Amino acid sequence: MRVDPISKTPSDVPCDFGAKYDDYCRQYHLLPLSSVKIKLDTGVIDLDTDTLRFDDWTPLCSAIGTCKTLRSLTLRSQYYNSLSTNFAEAERRTLKRASSASKRPPLFQSKELLSKVCTHIKDSLLITTELVLLELDGLPFRRKDLTVLAQGLAKCKSLVHFRLTNSPIGDEGLDILCRHLNQASKIREVDFSACSLTSQGAHIIADLIRQQGNRRHTDVWKESLRHQQKESLPYQNPMLDHMSGLRRVTLNRNPLIADRGATFLAEVIEADLWIKALDLQDCAISTSGAKEFLNAANYNSLIHIIDIRNNPLVDRDVMEKLIEQLLVNCEDDRLCEYKWLKLESPRRPRSKIARTTTTTGANRPIHFQLKTPIDPNKLQRSKSTGSVSTEPRSDGIPWRTAARATRLPGFPPKLPTRAFHSSEESIYGAGGDFQQQQQQVKDNTISRIQRLESKLREERQAKKQLEEQLQQILTKNDLAQRQQDQFCAVVENTFQKFQKFLDFLRSKRLGELITMAGLDDAFMNPLDELRETSLTIANGSNTNHQLATIEKSEERSQSSSSSSSSETNTKTE
Repeated sequence: MRVDPISKTPSDVPCDFGAKYDDYCRQYHLLPLSSVKIKLDTGVIDLDTDTLRFDDWTPLCSAIGTCKTLRSLTLRSQYYNSLSTNFAEAERRTLKRASSASKRPPLFQSKELLSKVCTHIKDSLLITTELVLLELDGLPFRRKDLTVLAQGLAKCKSLVHFRLTNSPIGDEGLDILCRHLNQASKIREVDFSACSLTSQGAHIIADLIRQQGNRRHTDVWKESLRHQQKESLPYQNPMLDHMSGLRRVTLNRNPLIADRGATFLAEVIEADLWIKALDLQDCAISTSGAKEFLNAANYNSLIHIIDIRNNPLVDRDVMEKLIEQLLVNCEDDRLCEYKWLKLESPRRPRSKIARTTTTTGANRPIHFQLKTPIDPNKLQRSKSTGSVSTEPRSDGIPWRTAARATRLPGFPPKLPTRAFHSSEESIYGAGGDFQQQQQQVKDNTISRIQRLESKLREERQAKKQLEEQLQQILTKNDLAQRQQDQFCAVVENTFQKFQKFLDFLRSKRLGELITMAGLDDAFMNPLDELRETSLTIANGSNTNHQLATIEKSEERSQSSSSSSSSETNTKTE
């Protein structure tokens, strides 16, 4: 019987997916695919599902469902994914589909195979201890498939990043996932980009954030209590950053969210202490929605990223104020856990004359090119236009139409400038004054930080001076208290000796002298009187009067002692 090895840490556990995949391929008499095993050294599977055959899925699904050490699983399908940021690649795939003789979708798009894959992914989520990333891109899931997948997400103990993008799940599918994601405390990042979500979907995400926030507030209260077995210890300080739950939510390319969905998200972010980043690129948000996020960023200093770029209806001034406030909240970009995503390029219309293709008998596209290049300088001038422009136009308007429009009053219309243009630009967009704006924001932030630091140093210095003065006052108070205690001890000792002297006179039957001196009523209980005097002195009231009383009592004691000595002398005589 084989003995299991000692459990290792997650970073030391090797990935055994390759061995299992080879065994299943051998069992089904198939060759292992190189696209599956190319990144198995790091425990990563990244597959383009459109190129796999039906038979290839049987050993692959079996290996996925039984593997415990896989760290990343990514399944992509580009058949329905027309929202790719790489327009050249999207154009190539579109032409390839159009030129193919068979119009049927890939085998992976079938309901039976997709349901089978979801079932094996659920089995992997239930048993895995290493899976950190699960990404599903461009897969047309049904409600049944989402339910199976969500059950695995709710019970997975290692998954941190979950991405479901370019899939038309809608608000109903998102509701199914969020009901189970509320139980998945380990997941910190979710991505539902281009999933046909509306403002109702944003409301579902806001409810998920609110429910997790309420649960984490309860955990904070529990962690702040004292230990039951160590009540003498002080109250604990809960660590908010180490608590489980969502930290980043990405909802890019869902234009039906609009301002109403932005209002739902802004309300919940304003009171949440754990969400660090929210991405809403290309979601049809206007200036009113951006102002809601600006108010939330001003109120909640723990939010670091609210990405509403690529929304042309947002005013540039409001966008700059929001980004400036987020930079103030973050303080230092290098210390922030989450970074800004790459800016996705806006959608551009596809050119109708991008390529001229035809098909041969083997159904292969052939690209025709002109044998002799045309010199732009030799082009003849048209009668309907004044000149020929050879520069490419980025707005997609033919040059003849543009030339005719220049002859009409009020044309061409001035197109609104976009705040952000391409993925290579920064979060402030392109332009000649970009560096100046960025430098100005940095200078304002640095000057504000310097003012706050100087004010903090002044407050610390004033606090230090007050502490020194308080220490001096306490020292003087202790010294005065000790002196007062010594004085009271001397006075009490004097009264005790005088009381003994009176008792000695009574024992010698000389009480008449005490009565004649009037000391019976005045010194009936001198110790109680002394204690009352010491208490009044300690309280700081009527100090001079008490000192005068003590002096009079001493004078009386001296006079009585002198009178008693004279009487004893007379009697002896």
